[in-house]
Amino acid sequence: MNLDKLWSALQRVGTTRNRRAHGARKPRRATSQPRLEHLEGRVLFSVQPVGVTFAPIELLAFSGTVATFTSNDPTPQSASNYSAAIVWGDGTTTAGTVAANGSGGFNVSGTHTYAEDGSLPVDVRIADAVDATNATAASTATVHEFSLSITGTPLATTEGQALSGTVATFRDPGSPDPASEFAATIDWGDGTTTAGTISGSAGNYTISGNHTYADEGTHSATVTAVENNTPNFSVSITDAVNVAEADTLANDFIATGTIQEHEFVGGVAAVFRDNGYPTNSPSDFTASFDWGDGTVYTTADGNAFVTTDGAGDVTLSVAGHTYADEGTYTVVATLGDDAPSGVSISNTGTLTATEADTLTGNPMTFSATEGTAFSGAVATFTDTSSGDASDFTAAIDWGDGTTTAGTVSGAQGGPFTVSGSHTYADEGTFTPQVTLTEDAPGTASATATSQATVDEGDVLTPAGQTITPVESVSFTGNVATFSDTNTANTAGDFAATINWGDGTTTAGTVSGGGSFTISGSHTYADEGSFTVTSIITDDAPGTASATATGTAAVAETDTLIAAATQPTIATAEATSISGAVAVFTDANSSNVAGDFTAAIDWGDGTTSAGTVTGGAGSFTVSSSHTYADEGSFTVKATLTDDAPGSATATASNTATVAETDVLTTAASQPTIAAIEGNSFSGAVAVFNDSNNANVAGDFTAAIDWGDGTTTAGTVSGGSGAFTASGSHTYAEDGSFTVSVTLADDAPGTAAATAKVTATISEAALVATGVTVNGFELAPLTSATVATFTHSGAAEPAANFTATINWGDGTASAGTITLSGTTYTVQASHTYTDERTFAVSVNVTDDTAAATANTSAVILEELLPNGTRGTANQRFVSEVYRDMLGRKVDASGLAAWSALLDTGTSQFQVVRLIQTDPHHEFLFREVDQLYRQYLHRASDPGGANAAVQFLAQGGTVEQLATILATSPEFNQGQTNGSNDSWLNAFYLDALGRQVDPGGQAAWDHAFAGGATRAQVAAGIFGSDEYHRDLVSAYYLQVLDRTADAGGLAGWSNLLKQGVRDEVVLANIMDTDSHEFFNKTAP
Repeated sequence: MNLDKLWSALQRVGTTRNRRAHGARKPRRATSQPRLEHLEGRVLFSVQPVGVTFAPIELLAFSGTVATFTSNDPTPQSASNYSAAIVWGDGTTTAGTVAANGSGGFNVSGTHTYAEDGSLPVDVRIADAVDATNATAASTATVHEFSLSITGTPLATTEGQALSGTVATFRDPGSPDPASEFAATIDWGDGTTTAGTISGSAGNYTISGNHTYADEGTHSATVTAVENNTPNFSVSITDAVNVAEADTLANDFIATGTIQEHEFVGGVAAVFRDNGYPTNSPSDFTASFDWGDGTVYTTADGNAFVTTDGAGDVTLSVAGHTYADEGTYTVVATLGDDAPSGVSISNTGTLTATEADTLTGNPMTFSATEGTAFSGAVATFTDTSSGDASDFTAAIDWGDGTTTAGTVSGAQGGPFTVSGSHTYADEGTFTPQVTLTEDAPGTASATATSQATVDEGDVLTPAGQTITPVESVSFTGNVATFSDTNTANTAGDFAATINWGDGTTTAGTVSGGGSFTISGSHTYADEGSFTVTSIITDDAPGTASATATGTAAVAETDTLIAAATQPTIATAEATSISGAVAVFTDANSSNVAGDFTAAIDWGDGTTSAGTVTGGAGSFTVSSSHTYADEGSFTVKATLTDDAPGSATATASNTATVAETDVLTTAASQPTIAAIEGNSFSGAVAVFNDSNNANVAGDFTAAIDWGDGTTTAGTVSGGSGAFTASGSHTYAEDGSFTVSVTLADDAPGTAAATAKVTATISEAALVATGVTVNGFELAPLTSATVATFTHSGAAEPAANFTATINWGDGTASAGTITLSGTTYTVQASHTYTDERTFAVSVNVTDDTAAATANTSAVILEELLPNGTRGTANQRFVSEVYRDMLGRKVDASGLAAWSALLDTGTSQFQVVRLIQTDPHHEFLFREVDQLYRQYLHRASDPGGANAAVQFLAQGGTVEQLATILATSPEFNQGQTNGSNDSWLNAFYLDALGRQVDPGGQAAWDHAFAGGATRAQVAAGIFGSDEYHRDLVSAYYLQVLDRTADAGGLAGWSNLLKQGVRDEVVLANIMDTDSHEFFNKTAP
């Protein structure tokens, strides 16, 4: 439709008030019944304002009432329904404050400062937010001139002397007022304020005052004149008062004399005279007293105190002090006037501290070890005075011809401990002399005689040796060594004895130094191993000793040799053999068979004793044995001389054992069943062996698992029955033929192969959902939605697929990654609404599948600055998104949230947005109606005309009627007949085909002369249309279907003629605050 035609049609439209809702969104939460106090369609409010004339003073802030108004609504309204703006008449406009005045009306008040005097017109503009009415009250501001002026008088005086006279003059041009009409105060700048005396008349006045400054310096005195006791008519001036110094200080007395060191002394330290200002306060002085030993007491640290007698004597007293040492000390007392004065004086005297120490020595008994450094206390001393350890020196005569300095320690006043370090060269008892002496000029001294017990310090460490004599041959040589911790000792300091282990003991010879050797001579009668014990002893008075244990390995003279020709050993596996296995010769032909023992190692891990026969230097070893397996075995026979003889010889022979095994597969084989990716471990085949003597170790097994992998198997069993076992992990499920081969070990040749089927199942998937957090309309990028594990071995992530159902009617594929044994599912998605969505993630692999259920917690979309903002800001953002279909802009957010912050209701803010002069809400309504009924976007001309129609009071349903009865609608959606028009209108207005009953009723109306506009008005007034509209509103702003109570209540209000947008605003501001609470989390 073009602009002219649409506007013409809009001028002719009827009074239908119904419309279709749009922009519906999904269900959310429950709401309460409609709140009627905000509903329009009632008798409108109107205000009757009256201006209030007021008289401010230039340059002074005015605050007060500028207008009043009443409402003719029978139900009184709240002040929060109104807003006010005050145009002050000097180019300034500010917001006014509306408050009930207790008389059934309201006052408008404001605050403002006028820069100039004069009579100015004032306009007070009042707006009613409920019925959108405005009114203006006219008032007048009579601004008076401010005329008082004041001039200061320079002042100067001396501390302690009275100041009296004129302190300021002031003028009030043209004033006939006497001096009694004014009052004055004088702030003297030193914490004192007094009333001033005013004299004069006819606009010229003098202010006088009296004051005495207690201290010198420059003070800022402020003089204030007030007219008629009214602070708004006052002037002040601040001038400097220069107060001169009056103090003249002189020395009178300083403490001198003699005291004892460590004696506590304090009290009056000095007296001074203040001849210039004898009444000066003690607090005006600072003082210090230097004791001459590095200690200074001051009034600042609280150890020096100043008092005055009011007649000029200034006394300096000090807290107690103790001299740590005797001596003569120069003391200095200093007195100074406090800032800004520079007056000060010092007096010097002498104090003498005399000796107070009397020392008494107390001996100690201590222990040490020769050759080891001693360090510790050697004596203690007591002192009759309270000296410090640093006041003394100590000397220690250790009693062995050595004297060293000692270290003195202890608390003030003692007792004191003297410590020292020393190494005694030898053991014994010594008498150390310890002398403590006070440092100069002190003379105190005392000596203590202590006792040192020095213990044996030698520590001997022995080491035995192994010697190798031959039986009946004399041995001479070293048998042991030892070391000594005391490296000063020599070989002559020790004696040694040797026990040879065969019942003989002789003296040993000691040689060396620091490290010593014991040697001796001896002849053993027989071969064997003997324990040699050597004892070393320190000479008197030393008590150190040590014992070394060594071994004498006395060699055998017998010689045994395996014969050049050995017996033949031949048999079959599992068959017993008995007979000779080895032959030996002996160089000692006197030995008999009973002098020897024999052991046979059969070469198959078995050892047994042999039987020895023969004599005259030739001996045979015989025995019996059964070989369990075929092969060639090395048989070793060892012949050994009996104890204490050590002669021995070993003969090697070969036993040839023939094969007898026959291997077959068992009739019943094990079952192999596993899960892909999981390790299988167990029996895979069973075999029988004709040789019951064979053991599992005689066989090897190889397993071909049927998937291209072959591994060695483990053989177990015995007594003719053997099981092959193995471990393997199948990468995929399926059925595999497993070939198992059992083979006799070399040189055996027996072998058999068994075939078994392995059934491998698909591995299970276990998925766990991960909660997703985000914001409405903010893309979730690569968000983790689930993790899962695969009970089989880790497979490539590409083997799996994942599908995410986002809970908002959309689904997408996920991206899968693998880390360790855990797979992660990630995906990207954008939610267009805030709420908690139920999310499911389905993961598949071949025939296995798992589903993880989780949730996406989506909060209200972020504000333009990227934050969530306040609750009121989030409310405004949601209104823009749900009602205007866009993100809130920064200026709109600031303006509307500011209203909410200052008490404007949510309903009022929604209505203000709907009725905003830019008509964004109305343009959106118009465009949606175009799309609903003309199935296209609105054109600029038509949109502007339609918005003006709605802004001037037309309803959405009236506009929809115009569109639905337009030629464009008739040509584009009907064949020209009323029936086709009716069906098309039903589809657009009610979202369904016309039903037979409705068809008949409206055909009857057409037959009776009803127009299409009248039929449209009837449909728009139907309960079905009202319920559809309310349901759409619920989905649009509450994200849920309407509950029965809300559906009935709001539909009834629409039926009563309440405008669509008012119902929408009320749904967004119900008592339960359901819409507001959407943004609360």
